[in-house]
Amino acid sequence: LERDSNGGLYAGNQADQRVIYTVTTAPPARGVAPQAGAEIPQQDGERFLQLPALAHWVAELATRITANAAGDGQRAQQIESWLRSNGRYTDTPPEIGDSAPVEAFLQRGLAGHCEYFASSMVVLLRTLGIPARLVNGFAGGQTNRIGGFVTLTRGDAHAWVEAHFADVGWVRFDPTPPDLRMVAGALGRGRRIAELFSAIEIWWFQQVVDFDHSDQARAARSAWLGWRRWRSTRQAGPAPAPESGTRSQPLVDGRAVLVAAGIVAALLAASRLRGRRSREPRVPREYRTALRLLARRGLVRDPATPPRAFARQVAHALPAAAGAFESLTEGYLSVRFGGRSADEAHEHDGGPDEALRRLRDSLRT
Repeated sequence: LERDSNGGLYAGNQADQRVIYTVTTAPPARGVAPQAGAEIPQQDGERFLQLPALAHWVAELATRITANAAGDGQRAQQIESWLRSNGRYTDTPPEIGDSAPVEAFLQRGLAGHCEYFASSMVVLLRTLGIPARLVNGFAGGQTNRIGGFVTLTRGDAHAWVEAHFADVGWVRFDPTPPDLRMVAGALGRGRRIAELFSAIEIWWFQQVVDFDHSDQARAARSAWLGWRRWRSTRQAGPAPAPESGTRSQPLVDGRAVLVAAGIVAALLAASRLRGRRSREPRVPREYRTALRLLARRGLVRDPATPPRAFARQVAHALPAAAGAFESLTEGYLSVRFGGRSADEAHEHDGGPDEALRRLRDSLRT
């Protein structure tokens, strides 16, 4: 595990693999007094009050939302409530154009996903002098009642806010409006079957695929204790004979063995299929090719540079290539974050291959 500058934990090189972990927590009380005062953690200096260049109306909006607050604690609660009450959750937020994302979100209807709501609350709090930070993690998940675990997927990824107060430290706030995905449905037959397969799959990975030395030691100890119990039972005397007319049951039901074998075979096939899918590139081929072509011209996208910002750099350095690369960039964003195919993303400009051809031609000239 790796720890970042905010104290968050990350598992390296696990993007396409199943991660099984156990967490034991004792969460502190969330409540904060309305009149509580905010303070900056001494070790972090002014870090959690830093702000980008913003329009003057952003600070005015924060002041207007919290006009009747009794203290910093109530200011944070009022901003959280305002965003939850007036916002609309959507995975496909409207285009923001050339505006700063937070400004566009606050000015154009408060429609977006959790990153928009959490980032906006952090900005609004900091304009009021309240130290705040954005937190990424997971929320929700599905409880598997058969296996006794909770399954978290990429769809459960979430962002929320923490603000710092003098008496209680970091306090969690979630300004994102409640999402219907978080509402647990009835345990119907389809979901029961899915839970059964998931429980068997986890068992398979724990007991077969990921059976490491510690698991072997536990299994050896369990076998030793089982042998000792069996031995003490034998020394106590033979078990009573079954009554006449009863039939002894076989230790293993043949039909159960066939069913289990079929389930294991299906799980292995699904695992191989999922493995092939997980290896599929999430970055469109055309965009990767475009980055290589531009790198030959000395234009290399830094990992910290957003795609659209890099497209503007390309337009400044190579005006002739601006249109084609901007089209490829928008296609990449639609595929990477919008769940669309490359052909759908380029349906209005002749397809991804056509956009790449125009880029090649512009670089030749």
